Amino acid sequence: MSRPLRIEFAGALYHVTSRGNGRNPIFRNDQDRLSFLEVLHKVNQRYHWLCHAYCLRYLGRPGLEDLFSGKVVRDRKMRNERVGKAVGEWGYSQREVADYLRLHYSTLSRIMKEREKSINKTPKKRSITAL
Repeated sequence: MSRPLRIEFAGALYHVTSRGNGRNPIFRNDQDRLSFLEVLHKVNQRYHWLCHAYCLRYLGRPGLEDLFSGKVVRDRKMRNERVGKAVGEWGYSQREVADYLRLHYSTLSRIMKEREKSINKTPKKRSITAL
């Protein structure tokens, strides 16, 4: 079944997304990314588009299987640290991580809340400048 035709009209704002098959990377390397940006720039000029923002996400993002090897899954502290990195640094959703680790979503949510509390408790280094 094909998707319905897109409704188009002058002055409309459009949110355009693209993702690789099976969530595989779209770009092979930095040159691919730069080529894409050049094409985007040319299209914007040719058709008088106004691009408000763009985001090339997950550059070099490791797979969940790489983040959560057997040893990491068995060590609860290490697992919780990697959960924080997967969500905070690599852009995985909590649902994706929970499904991969076969954890209930509320468990993962609790891990993230505990992580945030521990980050907020760590004292920040302050430098004193003499005048």
